This record gives sequence, C-alpha cells and structure tokens, in this order.
Amino acid sequence: MNPVLRRLHEERHIYTRDLERDPSLLDGYPHRHVFLVATPRVLKIAPMSGALPALLAAVERLEDLGWEAVAWSLEQQGNSGVMMRRSVTP
Repeated sequence: MNPVLRRLHEERHIYTRDLERDPSLLDGYPHRHVFLVATPRVLKIAPMSGALPALLAAVERLEDLGWEAVAWSLEQQGNSGVMMRRSVTP
C-alpha cells in the first residue's frame, strides 16, 4: 500500500503537502475524523509564514468536499487541525 494511504488509514493523519499533491486522498477514507497537519518541512523553514496558510488552504478545500474543522492547534511547533466529515458520503 502507498505509504501516504497507509499512514492515513492506520494513523488517521494527513499532511497538507499530501492533499496538495493528491486532492482525492480522502475520497475513500473510511473514518469520519482525520487529523490534518501542516507539512513538517514547512514548519522547520518558516513556522508561521508557510505552515498556517497551507493549513488554512487545505481546510478550505476540505470544507468544499463536506468536511468541517472541529479543533485547532496553532502552536509554534506545529499547526494542525481535526477535520470531521459532515456526512458519511461527501
């Protein structure tokens, strides 16, 4: 299995970079919640200037697909959010 899909299905988290590369990653996702994390490399280079816009852009794209942000963590070490699918089928 693709390492991104394995991480997504087993650990229930996805990086913003992965969604930028393949917006359909959550199409077959079997769970209602997913942990969305700003890409680690962006966090090391420019914690707030690169990570926060990437996180917010990913949240907006997911909202268009039927997901809703339900929790946030905007700390210096990592920007992340928990997304919840509004319905079983987006």
